[in-house]
Formats: sequence, structure tokens, C-alpha cells
Amino acid sequence: MLPRKFKAFIKTKAGLLLLRIVFVFWPLRASRIPKSSRIKISGTKYVAFLMYMANFGGLEKATLSLCKAIGRSHQVYLLYTSTDSEQYLLSEFKKCGVKLNHLGTTVSGIFEWLRQIRKIINISSKNFDVLCLENMPFGAEALPYIKKNNPNIKIICWIHGHYPMDLNLKMIAKFQGYIDQTIVLNDYFKNKLLKMGVRNVTILPNGVDERLFDPETIKKRDAKKRLNIPLKKFVCAFIGRLYFDKNPLFIIEIARQIKDENIVFIVVGNGFLESELKQQIKKYKLQDKVLQLDYQKDMHLVLAACDTLLITSPLEGMPLVVLEAMAMKVPPITFSFPGVSAIFKNGVHGFTVPLKPEHYIKAITCLKNDSKLYALMGKNCRERVLENFTLDRMVNNFVRVLK
Repeated sequence: MLPRKFKAFIKTKAGLLLLRIVFVFWPLRASRIPKSSRIKISGTKYVAFLMYMANFGGLEKATLSLCKAIGRSHQVYLLYTSTDSEQYLLSEFKKCGVKLNHLGTTVSGIFEWLRQIRKIINISSKNFDVLCLENMPFGAEALPYIKKNNPNIKIICWIHGHYPMDLNLKMIAKFQGYIDQTIVLNDYFKNKLLKMGVRNVTILPNGVDERLFDPETIKKRDAKKRLNIPLKKFVCAFIGRLYFDKNPLFIIEIARQIKDENIVFIVVGNGFLESELKQQIKKYKLQDKVLQLDYQKDMHLVLAACDTLLITSPLEGMPLVVLEAMAMKVPPITFSFPGVSAIFKNGVHGFTVPLKPEHYIKAITCLKNDSKLYALMGKNCRERVLENFTLDRMVNNFVRVLK
């Protein structure tokens, strides 16, 4: 954390002037680095992904899938900041030959942020053919200096979801003169960017490996046994980071109000709200109703054990876990976030509801009590993924953008 005196100083005119001088001129010197510290380049095409706060979620999984696919013909790098929970992420990227460059821990102050921007410029100015910024705005300030030092580099911005007040979209509009291509998940984001005057916007939906996420490969009963989940219960799953933006504590509110004893909830994921979640489970005596699992590598196994997936975050783009659930014939129940209609149709593949416990409870009860509707929705979900959201389709579309 920044000292109080410094926080007060940067709010003054002199403080703002100092920050402006540091922000503008320090990065300009950053490209002057020793040749020995630069990445050695051969004749192949070099692609780098810039990721803020790497923590194995949908963005990271989509990026990993692309890295595995394009790694056969490109040398791929990952520039990232992180919390303390990225070890599994690192191992998976390493397995597919991705070169890792850790920029530091997730930004906690202005000077740490400047140091990371400087490092991005150092690495990117000479070494890459393509730089893909994931979700912006992190790294945007480096673009003018990267383009100046490496005019032939192709800059791609890949928007996976919302930021408060559309900060990531506004940053793209601000720096669009340095961006060659912007990738978005659906029409909602594209239309917003077009209204801001941004051009060269491509829609590239997420994709899921339908061969891995196949309900025929594992029985629900076997999956429940392996995860120690009650066999005769109707299982509602929350899968994601345990951070405020994902709203995991909302599951507690649903569990407290639901009356059916044959319905249980599993919360799958890690994050700084993990201890708070445990405390609330204990406080409201929900130990038999809400089960916690750490992040699971075999997500298809988790989804095979589930009957419905709950999305409680208002800040979503196209959640990959929703597509994974649909591929496993698991109908989702989601908050009505912008762009959800690009994924599925309410009442046909799942339910979109207001962010209130009683609406989630009504949808859960409907799925549990109407077996014919449940089976039809599951069938529709699988067909929807196979027609529109396969991994091969996503990879092929991204390769076209690279060209």
C-alpha cells in the first residue's frame, strides 16, 4: 500500500505533474536494454499474450487452448502478473511449450505499475510479431512506445468481459491508433465499441472441446462418487474465482432460502473470499447443504456430477464454464448480463433471471421437478455448443486474425 503522505501529495497539482512526467518519460528510456537481456529470435513467428492477474478462469483457459493449437506453428509467450495462486496455471502453459515471463505480482501501487509497464515495453519493443492484450486496460499505456520501437508489430486487444464503467472499452477507444485488431465475444461489445468510434472489431466467441466435455464419457453417479457428492441430491454448482466480481457469497443467500432438502450446492474455486465463505457456511449451519471444492483440473468430471450451473456475476462476457456445462448437457441458470442471448435462449437451453435469490430458487425448482423439460434443455444445450461454440471453430477464427 502507498504511504498516506504520498497519497495526499499525488492529489496536489505538483504531485499530478510529477506522475505525468514519470509516466511519459520513464517508459521512453525503457527500451534501451542490454542485448543480453533480450529474448533471442529465430525465423519463426513470435506471438505474446499479455495477461493481468493470471488466475485459472475462463480467460486463462481460452488462452491456454489457443496456445496449445498455435504453438505448433508459432513461438508463444505469456507475459503476466499474478497473485499467489498461479502455480497450476504455470504448469499447464509450460506443458504446451509457452515461454513464461512474470511481470510481478498484481499491481498494488503506482510504482509497481510503472515498473510492469516498463518491463512490457522492454520485452515487446524488439521481440514479438504479435502482441495480444487480454481484456485491457492493463498494458495500454505501453502501446505508443512499443509501436514506435517496433512499427511492424501487430497489436490485438481481446475483450473477454466487462470492467466497471466499461473501462476496458474506453481504453481501446483511447489507444485505437496503436491497435490493429480488437476481438470481442459478441455483438453487445462490438456495438459499444463502434459507437465509441472504434474500427476493425471482430467477433470471436469462446469455444469448448466437445470431445473432452462429453456427457457420454462419464456417468453422473460415478462422477458424484469420485467427488464425494451425495448421490441422490440435485446438485447446483458455482464454478469460478472466489472474488467479489464473481459474487460467490450469493450462493449462501440462495442456500439459506431454499426449502427443498434434496437440493445441495457445490462451490468450486479458490480466492480471497474462501475463508469468508467457510465462515458463512458455519454461521448459517449449511455444512450439509453447501460443499466447497478447490479448483479442479478435470472440470468435465465436476460438471458430470452437476444438475445445473449457477452464474451469479453481473460482470460477464461469454463465460467459458457456461459453454462447458452446456456441452455436458447441464442447463445453466444465469443472471441476465448483457450478451447472454448470444450464448443461449431463455427457457430453451436454460434460464436467465434477475439477481435475486427467489428467482434462482424458482428456476432450480423448475429444473428439478420437470424431468422432461430438463432432458430437453440438456439436449438443446449440447446441440447449441456443437453448432456454434466448438474449440476448433474458435482456434480457426483466431488464426485468421493472426494472419
